[in-house]
Amino acid sequence: MNRLDSFGLKTPEILLPHSDLDLQKWSVIACDQRTQDREYWEAVKRIVGDSPSAFNLIFPEVFLKDGDSEERIKNIHAAMENYRAGGVFAPPRKACIYVERSVDKKKRRGIIVCIDLEKYDWRHPETSLIRSTEGTVKERLPARMATRRGAALELSHILLLIDDKEDAVLPTLESRAKQASPLYDTPLMLGSGSIAGWALDDQNFIAETFAAFFDKQTQIKGQPSFLFAVGDGNHSLASAKEVWEEYKQAHPEEKAPQCRFAMVEIENLYDKSMDFQPIHRIVWKKDRSSAKSASPSDIRLLPHMLAENGGNPLPLINMRSMQSAEELMRLMRERTPNNRLGFIGGGEDCLLLEFENKGIAVAEIQPLLDSLAEKMNWAVDYIHGDRETRSLAESDSDRMGILLPPFHKDRLFETIAKTGPLPRKSFSMGESEEKRFYLEARSLFG
Repeated sequence: MNRLDSFGLKTPEILLPHSDLDLQKWSVIACDQRTQDREYWEAVKRIVGDSPSAFNLIFPEVFLKDGDSEERIKNIHAAMENYRAGGVFAPPRKACIYVERSVDKKKRRGIIVCIDLEKYDWRHPETSLIRSTEGTVKERLPARMATRRGAALELSHILLLIDDKEDAVLPTLESRAKQASPLYDTPLMLGSGSIAGWALDDQNFIAETFAAFFDKQTQIKGQPSFLFAVGDGNHSLASAKEVWEEYKQAHPEEKAPQCRFAMVEIENLYDKSMDFQPIHRIVWKKDRSSAKSASPSDIRLLPHMLAENGGNPLPLINMRSMQSAEELMRLMRERTPNNRLGFIGGGEDCLLLEFENKGIAVAEIQPLLDSLAEKMNWAVDYIHGDRETRSLAESDSDRMGILLPPFHKDRLFETIAKTGPLPRKSFSMGESEEKRFYLEARSLFG
């Protein structure tokens, strides 16, 4: 075992589109973005047209409810086979890739590698080198597992984080990578900035860089309980793990097939461009004609129900109306010693609920929200961005948005080590347009 293996890392064989293809049409945003915004994905479809594109190789979650999942996944798998066999990709290159993503004058750095799924376990994370940061919603795994199962290619939006406060790893890798010309440098569609990537072929140099970092962490903090935290793509990584477990049971003689590994991008938790954002909630009535509750599941009751907390009231400080949605969003972005929830929509004035800080706000409300959704026949979705949440909430009087307060990232590793994963969909790294785009691929099955 080399030192890279000991960290659960492996150098991938990267597939990139041929240089004559339009990378702006090829690259598309992560499948779990804009889940209530069909217009965005229809715009992507129009931009792509008949050009080869990662759009044809992924299952955007906005389409999950269309009832054609089986047919869509068949088409995805067929497109993967056609692209791999049809000259869309340049010859594979065994290398990690140092990447720079630029959006709104911010530059985010990362390195694309593969991780060993044997070093990760979302069901029992307490001994894993790679830890989930959020709870996994089992109901969200089947579609992703079906898409991955037997797929010819893997494209990834998974981001892992390292706790590198001194910012030692990525600048070191950057200096080596930029001794050569970039493999790609392209704008991204729909106002999402640009991305560039450089090959890192020297596995020993990468291993030594990570080893120096982790050795120093050990000297300062003692042996770290884990090395990597999943920043984005918790459910995609959990799906990859489940597909690997299935394959391992069926093919016990194979020691290291491609599906044992998952392609990820590793980034620094403390990268100056990395702005952690809360993931907000949007709540709406599933069935307006028949409701389980006596008050026809009036969505306007939601703030008061959460404040009452099922007879176990939150340590409420105040609840007050806001003059405007803009004022509410401004106050919700502030960092305060107390916890806050903002309510918008439902045909009512905006409300700000403030209560004592006894933990992460979403951890306080998520169990009750789940219970209320079942009782009141409401649906709940998770939305990136306060303006997107506002737009959805105000588009229908039977919808209400819940705005969550800012997320403090500096204690993330400590919290995960002590208490385990946070509630599902607790935070997001940046706004939706800053999310990872699919660009690189690798062979997975076949």
